[in-house]
Amino acid sequence: MTRSGFFLSVFMAVVPLFSLRAEPIETYRLELEHSSKAVRDDGLSESSSAGRDDLVERIIERRADGEIVEFDVPLEAGETRSPENWQFPARVLRPESGAMTLLNAGELAARRDAWLREAGIPVEACGSWIFTWSAFRIECDPDDTLAILARYDLRFQAIEPGTAFPTELAREPIALASDGESERGGMRWSGSGELDPDRLVAEAVETAMVIAEITGEPVSEAIARVHEDAAETHGTIAVTLDTDAHGDIWRRQIRTRTERLVDGATVETTTSQETLVRTRVE
Repeated sequence: MTRSGFFLSVFMAVVPLFSLRAEPIETYRLELEHSSKAVRDDGLSESSSAGRDDLVERIIERRADGEIVEFDVPLEAGETRSPENWQFPARVLRPESGAMTLLNAGELAARRDAWLREAGIPVEACGSWIFTWSAFRIECDPDDTLAILARYDLRFQAIEPGTAFPTELAREPIALASDGESERGGMRWSGSGELDPDRLVAEAVETAMVIAEITGEPVSEAIARVHEDAAETHGTIAVTLDTDAHGDIWRRQIRTRTERLVDGATVETTTSQETLVRTRVE
């Protein structure tokens, strides 16, 4: 073995192959837009919000047990990643179906620790809610990154009339029906149904608990009010999926409308929309 060959062998033994940055096989842009508007029938309260959270998806390797995929926040030339985005880049094993597995949890944990130190946030604050320009939870568990990525996951079975769209939001599975042709040489599929009232109440309870934590109100009182109004909570959900010429989903839109009683007297109507578009980057 030559001297250069010896050092190369030592280097490869010390540095895992997985840590070497490989050129992606394919790269996609994931554009996620979301909006929400709440109006009360007494005309005294109205609120709205909107945002966009894009990711870059890089398929690094295809294996028998799935794909190695790296997700990252999009960065412009010369732009550096913000420390609070410590969850990215996240590298996962994505099988054809089922849950993804996080592969670089150690890297995420190291970046999280650096962010906590830089921001002056004690470890004890992890999991708590704070309010700045909006309310947000201080996330510290690398595995929670998988819940973020689940919003961007477009894996789905082959669609045909009657195929059930899997969602925990609906009372029953949503049956899809053909809704004409779509862009990119595919078909559009759509379906609708009732929202699960138990889930709506659970979400209202969670929101009440967050507000109580921030304002200092007794949590038990906030939860009690939600359950008093639970019987008047209901809503609908509509789903639209667009496929390409290969039958793969490239666009998903979910729209919901919820009506709930607030403090036993006022009806609050909330409409929301979330649209995810996946586009290959050449």
